[in-house]
Amino acid sequence: MAGKRNKIKKAAADIVSAMSPSPPPPPADDGLLDDLLAQLDKKDSVNLQETAQVLREVEDAEGQPLSPPPKKGSRSRHDARKVRISMTR
Repeated sequence: MAGKRNKIKKAAADIVSAMSPSPPPPPADDGLLDDLLAQLDKKDSVNLQETAQVLREVEDAEGQPLSPPPKKGSRSRHDARKVRISMTR
């Protein structure tokens, strides 16, 4: 019995492999590929310029002195409470 089953499986595999289409040949259009790569390179250069501009802005902002942090004394807590109370009214 097992021999018959193997023959049927082999025959079915041969039929399926004969029916399946072969993969299409790759297109020979190198110009299209070159255009695509050129567009990607252009986008990369634009992204690099934008990134450089953002980095420059961050570096400029870091160079500016920051205002000293507010004092944590009782007077500043009192003022903060007054502000919170006036905002709720």
